[in-house]
Amino acid sequence: NGEPDITAVKIHLGIYRNRPDVKCIMHCHMPYATAVACLENPEVEMLHQNSARFYNRIAYDQGYNGLATADEEGDRLAKELGDKPILFMGNHGVLVAASTIYEAFDSIYYIERACLYQVLARATGRKLNIIPDKLCEKISRDFYADKLYMLKHFQAVKRMVSNSDLEEL
Repeated sequence: NGEPDITAVKIHLGIYRNRPDVKCIMHCHMPYATAVACLENPEVEMLHQNSARFYNRIAYDQGYNGLATADEEGDRLAKELGDKPILFMGNHGVLVAASTIYEAFDSIYYIERACLYQVLARATGRKLNIIPDKLCEKISRDFYADKLYMLKHFQAVKRMVSNSDLEEL
């Protein structure tokens, strides 16, 4: 009916109110990122370049309060997000806040990939090979030095979708 979901409105508006730099929010319940968000310690472990790109760029909220139906919950989540672009919402999902659609899309895509590798690596039961902090800093800095690749990634996905059978639906 075109009516937005009230919980999405409360979450997104709270962040927009508190983060004027944010122009696009993507919030999903992707399987691997959500699985990590449901852990007692939902930390994204720095074990792959897709993890390291988000080094010191992820906030974690462990204060799940049920469905977000009040303005206060959006404001609380904005406080938890702080100045970071990604919020792991405990027992819920993941939220990405960015200045452009292509940055938000790229981040939500790659945080899911990072969590996929983490879940698969943990499933082996073997010791993880964590990337050292100094190297993570460099990887993250290198990824964000030029955001043109984010735009190209987004444009490529748009082309794939426009060339698909979606038009027949």
